[in-house]
Amino acid sequence: MSIKFYLRDDRIRRNLIDYINSQPVNADFPLVVSFSDPKRTLPQNSLFHAICGDLANTRVQWAGSSWTVP
Repeated sequence: MSIKFYLRDDRIRRNLIDYINSQPVNADFPLVVSFSDPKRTLPQNSLFHAICGDLANTRVQWAGSSWTVP
């Protein structure tokens, strides 16, 4: 099972702490807790998909040949 918390304010921080404290501790089957920065923001993700859509609808020249997406 995987669960994500987006740490944006103290309420979410408290929820995360409560969640961690409610988890079982087992030396034979440890849980992994990791922290990371977000990969892309929602506006970045929207722009990426818009660009991909534009490219999919465009004829592309590559190595002297025209390519289209079927």
